[in-house]
Amino acid sequence: MALFDLESDGLHNDVTKIHCVVYTNNGKDFTELTHYDDMREFFTSAKYLIGHDIIRYDTRVAQKILGIEIKAKLYDTLPLSWYLNHDRLKHGLEGFGEDFGIPKPNVLSSSTRTSKRLIASCSIFLSR
Repeated sequence: MALFDLESDGLHNDVTKIHCVVYTNNGKDFTELTHYDDMREFFTSAKYLIGHDIIRYDTRVAQKILGIEIKAKLYDTLPLSWYLNHDRLKHGLEGFGEDFGIPKPNVLSSSTRTSKRLIASCSIFLSR
Protein backbone atom coordinates (compact mmCIF):
# COMPACT_ATOMS: atom_id res chain seq x y z
CA MET A 1 0.00 0.00 0.00
CA ALA A 2 1.53 3.31 -1.08
CA LEU A 3 0.65 6.86 -0.08
CA PHE A 4 1.63 9.16 -2.95
CA ASP A 5 1.42 12.61 -4.45
CA LEU A 6 2.44 13.95 -7.84
CA GLU A 7 3.23 17.38 -9.20
CA SER A 8 2.49 18.30 -12.81
CA ASP A 9 2.47 21.34 -15.05
CA GLY A 10 -1.26 21.91 -15.27
CA LEU A 11 -4.79 20.92 -14.46
CA HIS A 12 -6.81 18.17 -16.12
CA ASN A 13 -6.98 18.86 -19.88
CA ASP A 14 -4.02 21.27 -19.89
CA VAL A 15 -1.48 18.95 -18.26
CA THR A 16 1.47 17.95 -20.45
CA LYS A 17 4.11 16.81 -17.96
CA ILE A 18 4.51 15.10 -14.60
CA HIS A 19 7.40 16.68 -12.73
CA CYS A 20 7.64 14.10 -9.95
CA VAL A 21 5.91 11.43 -7.91
CA VAL A 22 6.77 10.96 -4.24
CA TYR A 23 5.52 7.95 -2.31
CA THR A 24 5.93 6.07 0.94
CA ASN A 25 4.99 2.54 1.93
CA ASN A 26 5.60 3.03 5.64
CA GLY A 27 5.17 6.75 6.39
CA LYS A 28 8.88 7.17 7.17
CA ASP A 29 10.88 6.44 4.04
CA PHE A 30 10.07 8.44 0.91
CA THR A 31 10.91 7.58 -2.68
CA GLU A 32 11.12 10.32 -5.31
CA LEU A 33 10.45 9.46 -8.94
CA THR A 34 11.35 11.88 -11.72
CA HIS A 35 11.74 9.47 -14.67
CA TYR A 36 8.65 8.31 -16.53
CA ASP A 37 9.76 4.66 -16.70
CA ASP A 38 10.06 4.58 -12.89
CA MET A 39 6.64 6.20 -12.57
CA ARG A 40 5.12 3.63 -14.95
CA GLU A 41 6.60 0.80 -12.88
CA PHE A 42 5.29 2.32 -9.65
CA PHE A 43 1.73 2.84 -10.88
CA THR A 44 1.36 -0.43 -12.79
CA SER A 45 2.79 -2.61 -10.01
CA ALA A 46 0.87 -1.03 -7.12
CA LYS A 47 -1.99 -3.01 -5.63
CA TYR A 48 -3.28 -0.21 -3.39
CA LEU A 49 -2.80 3.56 -3.74
CA ILE A 50 -3.71 6.25 -1.21
CA GLY A 51 -3.76 9.98 -1.86
CA HIS A 52 -5.77 13.19 -1.88
CA ASP A 53 -7.92 13.73 -4.99
CA ILE A 54 -6.27 10.79 -6.74
CA ILE A 55 -9.47 9.58 -8.41
CA ARG A 56 -10.30 12.87 -10.11
CA TYR A 57 -6.74 14.08 -10.72
CA ASP A 58 -3.53 12.18 -9.95
CA THR A 59 -4.37 8.79 -11.46
CA ARG A 60 -6.04 10.38 -14.51
CA VAL A 61 -2.96 12.52 -15.12
CA ALA A 62 -0.65 9.53 -14.66
CA GLN A 63 -2.66 7.43 -17.12
CA LYS A 64 -2.81 10.25 -19.68
CA ILE A 65 0.85 11.29 -19.54
CA LEU A 66 2.41 7.86 -18.97
CA GLY A 67 0.11 5.96 -21.34
CA ILE A 68 -0.75 3.31 -18.77
CA GLU A 69 -3.78 1.79 -17.08
CA ILE A 70 -3.75 1.88 -13.29
CA LYS A 71 -5.44 -1.19 -11.88
CA ALA A 72 -4.67 -0.60 -8.20
CA LYS A 73 -7.44 -0.23 -5.66
CA LEU A 74 -7.69 3.50 -4.89
CA TYR A 75 -8.25 5.08 -1.49
CA ASP A 76 -8.94 8.78 -1.98
CA THR A 77 -8.83 11.01 1.10
CA LEU A 78 -10.72 13.88 -0.58
CA PRO A 79 -14.17 12.24 -0.52
CA LEU A 80 -13.31 10.92 2.93
CA SER A 81 -12.80 14.53 4.02
CA TRP A 82 -16.14 15.55 2.49
CA TYR A 83 -17.84 12.84 4.52
CA LEU A 84 -15.98 13.22 7.82
CA ASN A 85 -15.66 17.02 7.75
CA HIS A 86 -18.94 17.96 6.04
CA ASP A 87 -18.97 21.41 7.65
CA ARG A 88 -15.42 22.25 6.51
CA LEU A 89 -15.20 24.92 3.78
CA LYS A 90 -11.86 23.88 2.23
CA HIS A 91 -11.05 20.22 1.62
CA GLY A 92 -7.90 20.64 -0.47
CA LEU A 93 -4.39 20.04 0.79
CA GLU A 94 -3.76 23.77 0.78
CA GLY A 95 -6.61 24.32 3.25
CA PHE A 96 -5.43 21.53 5.54
CA GLY A 97 -1.90 22.89 5.31
CA GLU A 98 -3.09 26.32 6.45
CA ASP A 99 -4.91 24.77 9.40
CA PHE A 100 -1.83 22.84 10.49
CA GLY A 101 0.71 25.59 9.78
CA ILE A 102 2.20 23.95 6.69
CA PRO A 103 1.79 26.38 3.79
CA LYS A 104 1.66 24.82 0.35
CA PRO A 105 4.51 26.06 -1.86
CA ASN A 106 3.51 27.76 -5.11
CA VAL A 107 5.03 25.14 -7.40
CA LEU A 108 3.54 26.63 -10.55
CA SER A 109 5.48 29.89 -10.43
CA SER A 110 8.54 29.83 -12.68
CA SER A 111 10.83 30.96 -9.85
CA THR A 112 10.09 27.85 -7.77
CA ARG A 113 9.62 25.24 -10.49
CA THR A 114 12.73 23.15 -9.84
CA SER A 115 12.89 19.41 -9.32
CA LYS A 116 13.97 19.86 -5.70
CA ARG A 117 11.13 22.29 -4.99
CA LEU A 118 8.50 20.07 -6.64
CA ILE A 119 9.72 16.99 -4.79
CA ALA A 120 9.66 18.97 -1.54
CA SER A 121 6.06 19.98 -2.23
CA CYS A 122 4.99 16.36 -2.59
CA SER A 123 7.01 15.27 0.45
CA ILE A 124 5.70 18.01 2.77
CA PHE A 125 2.14 16.76 2.64
CA LEU A 126 2.98 13.08 2.71
CA SER A 127 5.13 13.43 5.82
CA ARG A 128 2.45 15.09 7.99
